[in-house]
Amino acid sequence: MYCTNCGAQNIDTAKFCAKCGTELVKPIHPTQLITLDVAEPPAVSPWHKRRVILLGLGALILAGISVIVTFAVCQLCLTPCPQNQGKVEHTLSQTQR
Repeated sequence: MYCTNCGAQNIDTAKFCAKCGTELVKPIHPTQLITLDVAEPPAVSPWHKRRVILLGLGALILAGISVIVTFAVCQLCLTPCPQNQGKVEHTLSQTQR
């Protein structure tokens, strides 16, 4: 075994270099390397896919309903009043502002 600090040759059982005193590190053989098994991600169940699609569709439907309701409320608030000769009047009176 060779010292990584000074390059001196040492006996294979030595823990420290005989020349410089540096701690010797035994080389790792390819058979000693650690292999890691990489697990595959779990398969997505059909029910999970269906649930995601249904939640997305539900969100889109709620968004559409909220747009329709907002538009309808705005139309009701800005309708012409007959007593004001067709002028647009807001539903809030001056005392409520």
